[in-house]
Amino acid sequence: DARVLVDRAQVECLNHRLEYEDCPSVSYVARFLGDVALSYTMREDARPFGVSMVLSGFDLLTKSPDPSKPPPKKYPIPRIFLVEPSGMYQEWKAIAIGRSSPALMQYLEKNYHGNIKNAEGLSIEAEQRFLGELALAALMEVSKVTHNTVEMAMQTADGGCRILMEDEVKVFLDNLERQAEVDRDAAYDAGLLNRNVGGGGFVC
Repeated sequence: DARVLVDRAQVECLNHRLEYEDCPSVSYVARFLGDVALSYTMREDARPFGVSMVLSGFDLLTKSPDPSKPPPKKYPIPRIFLVEPSGMYQEWKAIAIGRSSPALMQYLEKNYHGNIKNAEGLSIEAEQRFLGELALAALMEVSKVTHNTVEMAMQTADGGCRILMEDEVKVFLDNLERQAEVDRDAAYDAGLLNRNVGGGGFVC
């Protein structure tokens, strides 16, 4: 199902570029896939698609928040859309799908804005580190994560989408472990944690 939808999206993007000599926006592709998925829910000779899809990319900002002022200089903004088998599509700041998505979404809703605020004004590399560690920290809430059991990709406006090497993922995980140790020590010093003498660890 996913392969069929991806093929349809690729063909539509090529047709759009040939006709308009410009790349389609992420929202356009999400709307197209939503229409395709919706059409299969109304057909008697085919079943609906059994897969949700996450689309990500960059669109150029073209609208000014103040209509009385001229539009600002165009710049790429990241966009993420979730397309459901029902044909519904929706834009998100962060999204998780799959078996453990409710727990992951709860973690992201709690921690996303704090990480974004910490990354404001920093370099692209720093933003990638903050967001990469946020994604891994969310996964660690529901499963055991190591550098060779998870696959990560980073997407930038200039570099496109790139799958990270295992060593790069390990750097993120090492940073998270160091931060966790700092948080545990701070909680212990504040009296929020007591040492479990028998087990040699921490207990709440």
